[in-house]
Amino acid sequence: MTLGTPCSLQSAAVGEPLAGTAPEARGWVIVEQGGPWGRDVLVDSLLPDEVKVALRQLKANGLGVLLVRRLERGERGGDAGPHRVFLAVDGPEGASLWEAELDDLLPLSTLTVGDVLDGRPSMPFQRTDRPVLLVCTHSRRDQCCAVHGRALVAGLRERAPVDLADRIWECSHVGGHRFAPVTLSLPMGVVHGRCSIDEAITLAELLDHGRVLPDRMRGRTRLAPALQAAEVAVRRETADDDAHSLDVVGAEAEGSHVVAEVRHRDGRAWRCTLRRVVDDVLRAESCGKEALPLEYWQVTDLHPTS
Repeated sequence: MTLGTPCSLQSAAVGEPLAGTAPEARGWVIVEQGGPWGRDVLVDSLLPDEVKVALRQLKANGLGVLLVRRLERGERGGDAGPHRVFLAVDGPEGASLWEAELDDLLPLSTLTVGDVLDGRPSMPFQRTDRPVLLVCTHSRRDQCCAVHGRALVAGLRERAPVDLADRIWECSHVGGHRFAPVTLSLPMGVVHGRCSIDEAITLAELLDHGRVLPDRMRGRTRLAPALQAAEVAVRRETADDDAHSLDVVGAEAEGSHVVAEVRHRDGRAWRCTLRRVVDDVLRAESCGKEALPLEYWQVTDLHPTS
């Protein structure tokens, strides 16, 4: 493949696995902000400078921070409020999503990691049971997200019921544009990749039921990559699509391998052994960049355990 071949086509052509490729985040801060987005939205966007500084600090402390906007407004949406803001956290005890509508984003300059992780935001946030679906359309980061992401979110908002369409947003860079279109389901913190429009419609319809698509699942963002791959392996083995049914409770290194234990809330458990593979096959991680060896987590053993 040539340097000009889109990275998503390169990744799909070599069969790059999805499992274990989601970004890691302790929780998520999602801010509605129209207007143009530069390559780094926490530097080059219309956010107030004080808010940019605060959000960069949250990101440095392990939170995922994304900007969102409506596709129909796009880069011409400007800075007009009000702005929807979401805080999401997913843990072994469950997932929670908080929502606020702010005319002025400056109060976000005092947002702390504890506000997100402890589920007690000091600002006027209200807990909501209406999950949201984000689709990466960040053109300044990669053309694949711009092309595939925007087509997907447009199709979703056209075909989804009104109540559901209101909860579908285009967002800034999630990570892994070679798997475009990339989606993030909140508050579950689950990332999917390479969804067709029909699969994405199914995914959106499953939101309120807390379910996922195992065959398109890249991972749960609160887990490290190897543990993400272990969870996905069990889901595919058992066809379990309940986002809250499994937890990866530990992992240990055994030589060049990682061993993880995946537990189901019904009492079942699996021992999953994985190894990091560096393949001779080449693909680019982003459009226009040099092709690099394919790296992924391979499951070498998966069996039930007590």
